[in-house]
Amino acid sequence: MATAKPKPVKRAPEEEKLLETCSDTLRETMEGFSENSETFISGMITYQRELANFFSRRISEDISMQKELLECNTFSDFAELQGRFLDRAVNQYSAEANELMKLGTGIVSKELSTISEHVKSINPNLEDTSAKNVASK
Repeated sequence: MATAKPKPVKRAPEEEKLLETCSDTLRETMEGFSENSETFISGMITYQRELANFFSRRISEDISMQKELLECNTFSDFAELQGRFLDRAVNQYSAEANELMKLGTGIVSKELSTISEHVKSINPNLEDTSAKNVASK
């Protein structure tokens, strides 16, 4: 059974102009996203690299700690070593979380700023404060 083709919708000239403007704006905005994707991907690679390096260092320390624990002769030595290890791990995880937050904020701030500039170039009358808000934090 053949499907019927939809009948073309007849629109008023104002509707056609609005649809054309929306279509152009959407196309231009997508071009802006495309231009920004290289910067965004580069930022995400830096983020992932930092995270991988951190976990690599932590795994190395975890393995070293296991070896040191096997060499403990008393429970007191064991407890002291484990306490130092946990303190150091908590401090390192906290510092890494702060570093990742800075990287992530930088990536988002840069993207929002670039997108905001692109949108303003399309529509100069549009006010967008989202990039300013993120950048100021």
